[in-house]
Amino acid sequence: MKKWSILIGFILSIQFSNAQTVNNHNSLQLEAYDVSGKPLTSIPQNAEGHPFLNENWGKGLVRLRNGYWIKSIDLQFNLYENQLYFRKNNNVFLFTDTVSEFVISFNVDAENTATGHYKSGYPAIEKKNAETFYEILAEGQQVHLLKHKYKTMFEKNAIGEAKRMVYKEGENYFLYLPATNKIIRIRLSASSLKEALPEKAAAIDAFMAEKKYKLKNEDQVTALIVYLNQ
Repeated sequence: MKKWSILIGFILSIQFSNAQTVNNHNSLQLEAYDVSGKPLTSIPQNAEGHPFLNENWGKGLVRLRNGYWIKSIDLQFNLYENQLYFRKNNNVFLFTDTVSEFVISFNVDAENTATGHYKSGYPAIEKKNAETFYEILAEGQQVHLLKHKYKTMFEKNAIGEAKRMVYKEGENYFLYLPATNKIIRIRLSASSLKEALPEKAAAIDAFMAEKKYKLKNEDQVTALIVYLNQ
């Protein structure tokens, strides 16, 4: 959680003047809530589970395409539809102004919170486009490590029970190379990383030897990408 606290503090510090404009004049917040938002109508009510990142609402920051930040608002991220919602006076809305980036924190349980930093604007790949939000696990001038969380729906048919729809969560990982504006799907493995970054193969081997990592989990691969960006 420490790294996300630093991230949020950094974002607020570099955008202080914009944030003060929002808070002092309320023009951007009023526009987002009352003009640029539209009533939410697309949440399915009859499925098992939920389409969201977390069933609890979170607090967060939102950056619009024009560069303005809106802070300290209630947020919810729909993984099934790749849509960000905000809440005002117990009403739920969609942003119609393009959201380029957001940070969201929510309660996982009574003692723990989770924070995620999400961005759009990456090149199209598979069925994802520039509006798709990715969680930023690591980023730098050399390479970004991205996680795409999503939910799908399938029909569950148990004997003696009525058919019902169920949400299922999944995730994929990608590397983004700023120098070539290229995005590559990867697996969490040394071989996949070296295939995607052949010029970094020696550095990857050196990192694995030094840390005694096998690069088979998210934390280890995130640490590698931070190392490669140094």
